[in-house]
Amino acid sequence: METHNTEKTAPVFWLKLGYAMGVSDKRIGICRDSEEMSRIAADAIKAGAECAGCEIYDLGIQNLPITRSAARFYKAGATAYAAMPDGPGSLKITLLDGRGIQAAPEKLLSRAAEVMSRDFAGFKLKPGPEIKDCTSFKEHYLRELSGRVKSESFNINMCLSTKSKTVSEIIGTALKELYPRLKPEARDNYAFRGFIGADGERLSLERADGRRLTREQAFSVMVYVLLRDSEVRTFVLPDYVSKDTEAAILRLGGSVVRVGDDESEMMGKMLEFGGGEQMMMQYDGVYCAVKILDFLNRFGISFDSLCDHLPRIFKSEAKVECGAGRERSVLDSLREQYNAAGDPVNGVRVKSGGGAVLIIPLKDGTIRIISESTSIEAAEEISTLFKNKIKTLAKGEPL
Repeated sequence: METHNTEKTAPVFWLKLGYAMGVSDKRIGICRDSEEMSRIAADAIKAGAECAGCEIYDLGIQNLPITRSAARFYKAGATAYAAMPDGPGSLKITLLDGRGIQAAPEKLLSRAAEVMSRDFAGFKLKPGPEIKDCTSFKEHYLRELSGRVKSESFNINMCLSTKSKTVSEIIGTALKELYPRLKPEARDNYAFRGFIGADGERLSLERADGRRLTREQAFSVMVYVLLRDSEVRTFVLPDYVSKDTEAAILRLGGSVVRVGDDESEMMGKMLEFGGGEQMMMQYDGVYCAVKILDFLNRFGISFDSLCDHLPRIFKSEAKVECGAGRERSVLDSLREQYNAAGDPVNGVRVKSGGGAVLIIPLKDGTIRIISESTSIEAAEEISTLFKNKIKTLAKGEPL
């Protein structure tokens, strides 16, 4: 559950949300980034939860990946993370379940709806135990991260950046642990550059010459590193990942589980199939960067060389307004026309023009088109072709 509209960024909502969490779960976690408004929101949620008399774990200032880990470590039934990922006015409350996965448990939502329909007079105050100070969990997490590094010394370095003060401090702490292992001549020898998003999850990768990897190329790097340097063998792939990437995983001895485009489902499957490290690689930018650097250093592989051996996939993406209720009939028509057997979890995959296209219905009534081919021009041509087909079908006209 994520809340970031005007109605849900008011102090009364935060108090009621905390109370609803407290009456639904006996143990909850509360965490935030370093922005002042995030502190106010977290304190309000905490106050509401105190009124419910539940056990509260104050996780202090963390990023979202560390908060996910803390939710599992402390066995919290629910955890609230308050952050401002896009600066002033962008406050967002993210709720995590006991697995550290974004969720909106029915129990909590029904209780929240009930509580939020009352005035404060309806609250039944139940003083709870003393709030547990778990703000040092960040140090524990980063020590664990450092302990996973296998290189005794580094011949190469990496350059990481972020716009988030919270993430910047975590990067600094993590790298401080590695600097003693860095040889003097390696300090300016950057194997790659990375940019980590404001919540600490996403890592964008750049080659030494500044060329940025596509989302799928970055995903392929992560998977290759895990196949060569971890015990992960079953990989959870969303539908937008190409068949070429899947084939590469199978050639290297891995297996694949396909899911839709829902990240909560994706994370759940990763944990179900023992892919906790895949979850860390995809949803903790600092861990992912350190893992890649450690791998390159120990195996003596350059980042550019690794990228040169990735499947060469060119993609084009587009969205088409379809109108509520029309998405299914459009997909059924395409499935029938192309005899699209063995469809992905959510949508239709069709071979066309020497490439392929994945067509996925979205919740807002639009249809997403992801085409891939041997060149960007060919991928864009396929995308345009199916964009026109979908527009025609959405109007109820025959192809």
